[in-house]
Amino acid sequence: METRQRAYLFIYGNAVGSREEMVEFVDNIPQIETWRYELPNTFYLISNLSSQDLYTVIQERNREIGVFLIMEINPSNMQGWLSKESWDFLTSEHEKDKILT
Repeated sequence: METRQRAYLFIYGNAVGSREEMVEFVDNIPQIETWRYELPNTFYLISNLSSQDLYTVIQERNREIGVFLIMEINPSNMQGWLSKESWDFLTSEHEKDKILT
């Protein structure tokens, strides 16, 4: 059974790591198909994993050092002021390339 790709919001506190450390971290999680960032301490992640499974992967690295939140994004019930590229990323099919702003 094929699982569908989902978009997630990953928000983390400063104690979890720097932007550069987190880029390296999410880049090395094979189950994260692609990601994007635009806001401080926030990544948009695309994965086939559930939020619970993503939490487990991140918590193994985090070891209760800092706070973080994984939340599935529901494109039919969201609003905000983001770049067009981020809206497209969150609401369309996803490519493997990492997108940095």
